[in-house]
Amino acid sequence: MTRTPEDSFRRRTIADLAAGFTRRAAVALYARLGPSEDPESVIARLRRYAHVRDWAVAGVVIDRTAADVPLSDRPNWPQAQQLITSGQAQGLVTTSRLDCISTPSGLSLDDWLSEHRAFLAEETGPDEGRVR
Repeated sequence: MTRTPEDSFRRRTIADLAAGFTRRAAVALYARLGPSEDPESVIARLRRYAHVRDWAVAGVVIDRTAADVPLSDRPNWPQAQQLITSGQAQGLVTTSRLDCISTPSGLSLDDWLSEHRAFLAEETGPDEGRVR
């Protein structure tokens, strides 16, 4: 029987919990930036947001596209998607929920995240971030 990455991750998690080892949630940092935005400052904000919540950063993904470009048409979205679908990340941290307006499968973002047992957190500025 071939195990999927999700099966392996689930088995590893169960074994770790049974042994008393708790795993920190891992997140992918996702930024959709305009042509003149500084990626270093945006990623630093997202990284700080994750660090304060004791989340491990599994990866950083940056797309330089217009906000109305669907996720399926963004060149680097598959990297973020892979981090979630493989179980390497249990959530996405982004500066705006609006940057993730549609998903490759046509599901709403909430449905897609729910399907993969993942969450979305918005870092919207000091003391304004929300987890959904």
